[in-house]
Amino acid sequence: MNNLELTEQPVTTKKYDIFDISTLPKIWLGLRMKSRFDEQRIKIKKKYNPQYITHFKTEGQMEPVYMYGIEIKPKPRYKSLINVLNTATFCTPRAHFNDQVKCYAHIIGEFELTCTTCYRYLSDGIYPIDIQYLRDISSKTLDKEIESGFQLLVKKTDHPWYANLLNFNLFVLGQTSGYQIDYHLT
Repeated sequence: MNNLELTEQPVTTKKYDIFDISTLPKIWLGLRMKSRFDEQRIKIKKKYNPQYITHFKTEGQMEPVYMYGIEIKPKPRYKSLINVLNTATFCTPRAHFNDQVKCYAHIIGEFELTCTTCYRYLSDGIYPIDIQYLRDISSKTLDKEIESGFQLLVKKTDHPWYANLLNFNLFVLGQTSGYQIDYHLT
């Protein structure tokens, strides 16, 4: 199968786990996986405990988002921020996307964080933070890992050179409003 065919193939959903809702929120360093091509070309060394996960966002209805990466333990300073984001009610869900981005940027700005390079990933349940803040947010010093590029095992195949450029992002993965079922008995 060639690269073009792989980009048209959906991810292999069997290899993805779903976080128990009660364990959210989490800070995730990783990539969104969009096709089998992504799965084939990107591997993080096992010593970093990489995981394939399915997370959900709600944009009208719940939709799966497939991700690959590692969980980051935050410094105590950021725990209140991730708890606010986990409520899924910090901004009006029906607001225009640009208004949601402004609201979100204001909230993370109170912690001296930004999302200027990754705001397009913002959705109910997935809250991006610019990767430059990884050292600030992580309770573990990741300098060696960052310098080595997490010793990625990018398969050397017939992929074009640009297929080896990866776009790691930081995400706060929280509960989506789709998790909240409203029970009304009449």
